[in-house]
Amino acid sequence: MSSWRRAAALCAGLLVGGLAVPADAAPARRLQPHTLVIQVVPAMAGVAFTLDGQGFVSDARGLASTTVLGVGTRRLSVRVPAARPGMRYAFERWSGGGGDEFGAARDVDLGGRVTRLVAGFGTACLVGWRFTDGQREPIPNRAVQAVTLRDDAGGLYRLAGEGSHWLPARRVVRENSGKVSARQLDYTVESVTVEGANAVFRSQQRFRPTPNATQTIRLRFHEMLVSVHDAAFGLPVGSALQVRYPDGRVRRLDLDRRATARSGRLARGDYQLKALGPGIAWWTPVRLSRSQEVRLVLVSWLDLAVVTFVLVLILAGLPLIGRGLLGRRRRAVAAGAGP
Repeated sequence: MSSWRRAAALCAGLLVGGLAVPADAAPARRLQPHTLVIQVVPAMAGVAFTLDGQGFVSDARGLASTTVLGVGTRRLSVRVPAARPGMRYAFERWSGGGGDEFGAARDVDLGGRVTRLVAGFGTACLVGWRFTDGQREPIPNRAVQAVTLRDDAGGLYRLAGEGSHWLPARRVVRENSGKVSARQLDYTVESVTVEGANAVFRSQQRFRPTPNATQTIRLRFHEMLVSVHDAAFGLPVGSALQVRYPDGRVRRLDLDRRATARSGRLARGDYQLKALGPGIAWWTPVRLSRSQEVRLVLVSWLDLAVVTFVLVLILAGLPLIGRGLLGRRRRAVAAGAGP
């Protein structure tokens, strides 16, 4: 075979081999773009998300989106926004994408062209207290043992009177329509404990927490004017007074020359009073719901002496009375037996 024939045969073989397609080969599949859209509730800019390592953030409307190729299950996570002065955030729930989830990271099934999710964040605010009485005079925070609050979602909080405290300000809720929204929480003051007694009327004071706010809580106080008298003559007697508070603490008050003392500011509640002095006294319960006067009795030694003297007279006079009655009966019998 001549050289030109061999070259022609080689070229023909290469051409046939290049055009041949293997029997098991399939056409290349084009990957479709898929968009994930996330609405941040409440709307915040700069919330950072990661989808399979690819980062994206929300805009001023609280919308964040990213586009990937292909459908399937991917790993999605969110970073809680940094705290601001007096306010901090907590991730609460995802909504959409096949169901609600409550962890900051989740799997999301991407299918179709667009998948929409909601990422909800709760907020908490740092608040403190300022206490006043009925005349708007300040009450030291250290005098308050506890503040009990209830939010309008049913949460109950018992907090110290001193210092600042984090209170939930917004909670993410799903409405009956299916819409997810951030609900603002309002609070009522259920009780303020002062020396074991409640110094407010339940649910009459309301407020809405805001960052670094100081909430003013008005306390209601009453006063007792206590006087001590002896049992027999009603004369002023005694040197001091003991007051037992609802929390069990006992306080001593000195009596003046008229045997009276003022209790000072007291929250409404159940108290016990006892006079101290030359004689015998006992604890007297007092239910304080308004300012009032209280009269205590002290059985003085003079009272005891008078009672003892009266008893002696009675005991000494009984035989004389008995003899007189007996003599009268005899005379009556004798008179009846005469002619």
